[in-house]
Amino acid sequence: MTAVHDERTESAVEIEIGASPEIRALLTTTNGQLNGALNGKTLGGEFAKYLQAKFPSVKPIESLEFDQLTDGDKARFLQLISERKKTSFFTDRRVPGIKIKDSITITLTKPTLFLGEFLPVGTHELQVGKFLGKVEYMGTTNDPRNFELHFRAKVSAGLVSSDARQFLSILGVQNTHQHIHTPVPLPLKALQENPDVQPLVMLYYWLRANFVMESISVADEGIRIKDNASWTAKFFGSLRPEQAWRVLKYLQSQSNPDAEYVHGLGDEVKMAWIGFRGHDKFDAPNLYGWETRAITATGEANTYREFLDTIQWGLENNSFGIPVKRFLDWVSQQTDPDRAMVETWYNRPWRALLKSADPRVRSALGNIFLKIGYRSRTRENQELKMLVHNWGNDPLIFDDPTLKEKIVAAQVEAIARVKTWEDVNTVMKNFLDKSGLRELFNHSMGGDRTPEENFSRLRGRRIIPTLKAHCF
Repeated sequence: MTAVHDERTESAVEIEIGASPEIRALLTTTNGQLNGALNGKTLGGEFAKYLQAKFPSVKPIESLEFDQLTDGDKARFLQLISERKKTSFFTDRRVPGIKIKDSITITLTKPTLFLGEFLPVGTHELQVGKFLGKVEYMGTTNDPRNFELHFRAKVSAGLVSSDARQFLSILGVQNTHQHIHTPVPLPLKALQENPDVQPLVMLYYWLRANFVMESISVADEGIRIKDNASWTAKFFGSLRPEQAWRVLKYLQSQSNPDAEYVHGLGDEVKMAWIGFRGHDKFDAPNLYGWETRAITATGEANTYREFLDTIQWGLENNSFGIPVKRFLDWVSQQTDPDRAMVETWYNRPWRALLKSADPRVRSALGNIFLKIGYRSRTRENQELKMLVHNWGNDPLIFDDPTLKEKIVAAQVEAIARVKTWEDVNTVMKNFLDKSGLRELFNHSMGGDRTPEENFSRLRGRRIIPTLKAHCF
C-alpha cells in the first residue's frame, strides 16, 4: 500500500551517483554558458583551442552554450573547473558554477507514477529544477566523476525515497543508495515543560530507530555493521555513545527557555545508520531532523518506505512510542538517568560492554583468550556486540523478567554458534528473531501502523493511534 500524500510534509533525498551521460545531461552552468562556471576567468589551454576550432564562430569561446558540448567534452570541462577549485570538499562541496537545468525532455515507454502524477506513454517536459537542488561532489577530492544530487519534494519521507528511485529509472540510470532527510519542528513547548524527561524520550526514540535500521541491514540485507573510515575522516558507521551524549545535551539545551544561544550539532552526529541533525542544518528556524543514511540500492523499497513514513509520523506528531508510566518508572530507578539512557545503546567500548554483561553471557564467552578473540571479531562485525550488551536496563525491557531471560538465552545460544565459526549473518538473523528485540523496537516505533495511518488526511488531521494518549 502507498502512504497518502500530506501537503504539510517535506522530505529530501541525497542521491550519490556516478556522473553518467544521463546525469551530466541534467546539468548546466549558472547562466547556461561556459563562463558561468569559470568565475570570470578564461578557459585557456589546449581545451580552449580544441573548442575554438570546433566552434570557430563563437567568440570568446567562454560564451559557448554548455549544452553544445558533447558528453565527453562536458566531462572534460567539469574536470577542468574542478581542478581549478580552491576550496576543499569539507569547506564547500558544490561543483563551482554548475546547477540543475530547469527542465529536460523525457520519453516514457510505459505509464509512470511520479511525484503523485500519472505520466502517460510519450514525450514529456519534466521540470527537474523544481525538485532537484544543488549539485555537489560525492567524494572528498572534488572529483567530478561522482556527484551528490539533492531531491526534495512535499511528500512523505517514504514517498520521496520511492520517487527518487523512480526518477533514476525514468533517466535509465541504475538505482543507487540514498540519504533521506526528515526535517520537523523542534517540540520546544514539550522540551521546556518537561526538561528532565522529554530530552531522554527523544534520544531514546533515535536510539531505537537506529537499532531497527541496523536490524534491517543485518537481517534483511546481510550487511555487516562496520565503520567506513580513513586515517583522517569517518564516512559511515554505527552510532557511538559519545554521539548519543551529544544529542542529549543538545536537546537539554533546547529545553532551557532562557538560553540566548543554542550551539548547533553540525556534522557531529551525522555518522550513524540514522544521523541526528540540529537546527543549524535546515533552512527554517526551530527545525531539527534525522538523516537516514543506510538506504541501499538493492534493499526492499517497501520496507524502506514503511519504515521512513513510520519514523516521520512519530517525529511530526511528537509521538515517541513509550508509555508514560513505564518511562517514568524507569527514570525513577536510575541513579543517573542521562548516563543510563546513553548506556542502553549496544555499540559501546568493549571493556564497558563486558563489565556490564549478564554473568551468563560472560561465561558463554569463555576464558580471557576467547574473549580477546571475540572482541577482535567485533571490529569487522560490530553487530556481534548485541550478543554481549546487557539489554536488561532498557526502558522497554527493565520491568519484564520473562523478556530479560528470553534475550539472555538467545545471546548465550548465539555466542556458542559464533564460537563454532558459523556465518555471522546467519547467527545474527536468528538472534534478532529469537530475542524478540527487532519486533519489540519496531513495534514501539509504530511499525504495526499501516501506511494510511502514518499519513492520513482523515477530516484534515492525521490518525492518532489510541495508545498516544498514554505515551510520550
